[in-house]
Amino acid sequence: RFEKLYNQKAIVMPMCVNTKKYKPVNHPRGERFLFLGKISPEKGVHLAIQYCRELGVPLDVVGGLIPSELGSSYLQSIISLCDGVRIKFYFNITEEEKINFLQNAKAVIYPVQQEEANWLVGIEAAACGTITITYDTGAFKEVCWGFVVRSEEDFKRVMGHCSWMS
Repeated sequence: RFEKLYNQKAIVMPMCVNTKKYKPVNHPRGERFLFLGKISPEKGVHLAIQYCRELGVPLDVVGGLIPSELGSSYLQSIISLCDGVRIKFYFNITEEEKINFLQNAKAVIYPVQQEEANWLVGIEAAACGTITITYDTGAFKEVCWGFVVRSEEDFKRVMGHCSWMS
């Protein structure tokens, strides 16, 4: 996929996650799903919120943007969809806070809408022992520790069956 997207030779690199920091914890998982990534339509933040609303499950939206995008209308629309209770929004958090979210999430949901050349969030989630639910569009099946689905119905079905992960 990398070679097709970037017209460059792909090479295998060692895991780029500090597994002394990103690691599983010995307590039960929380009840909240987690979206972690750039706040952009291509990453599917609006879909993560939509699916959680439809299923009546809580979601933490954790992300950021480069400074030139801070005034984007998409960011403002995402903030307006978060009620601060069921759907919470966290922006440009610290690494320690990010690790805490990853270690305590029920699952990372990543309804990506574009092809991608790497998937750091998936690797970080796996290192923390947290499963991911994502579309096969941009996910790397080789590093997905969780579920790769092809349709919105499958995405929500898998989310709905996550009660065993608590």
